[in-house]
Amino acid sequence: MRSETIGFQDYPFISKGQAYNDSSRFPGHREVFLYINDYATTFGLTKLVRFETNVVYAGLVNGKWRVRSRMENGVIADETFYVVVVCNGHNTKPRTAEILGIDAWSGNDLDIFMDITQVAKEVHIASRSAKVGVLGNMSSYDNLKLHPMYHFPFLDTNDIITMEDNCVGPLYKHTFPPALVAWLSFIGLPLMGIGFILYEFQSKWIAGVLSSRIGLPSEEEMMRDVEA
Repeated sequence: MRSETIGFQDYPFISKGQAYNDSSRFPGHREVFLYINDYATTFGLTKLVRFETNVVYAGLVNGKWRVRSRMENGVIADETFYVVVVCNGHNTKPRTAEILGIDAWSGNDLDIFMDITQVAKEVHIASRSAKVGVLGNMSSYDNLKLHPMYHFPFLDTNDIITMEDNCVGPLYKHTFPPALVAWLSFIGLPLMGIGFILYEFQSKWIAGVLSSRIGLPSEEEMMRDVEA
């Protein structure tokens, strides 16, 4: 991501003058981590986050969400909530193709296409958005880029939300399941878009709906939009 597209409206990435604000237009993982950490500290968000805790189950029971979490030390907590917002996006689990011998490969995946193109003779990027012809079988690749996938093993919606061919739905505007508004919502699912801006606007939209400041169409209207 370019530095101009990283950051939130009330805390721009490119004007803070911190250690992560270097001259690179494509900051690395560490720079982005430092920015997010500073953002959370500045606005007092760290006290609201349970670190080293994994949600293992979230299911709707009698109109409320039963949520089970497990801490790193093994302690399990069962709690009840009125609303669940799923925010792990699509970058938490790789979508690995079935490739012979892939288990024995010890390499890793980095978003360094811009750097690779400066030194490699050819770089091939597989994208479902591009309309290209079928090239047939190709071999002798040194590197292969695999895109992450959606992964919600903890979420139990009685099949109201499904995932087929790495597609989560039905969701109104990639955010609200029409049958569960506003008990459940998602942030960060679209593959296309500018991450930080998308997350911020989705968060504000969800907050507006939950506070009744923003209304949504009827379930029937939202389903028609999903199916259009």
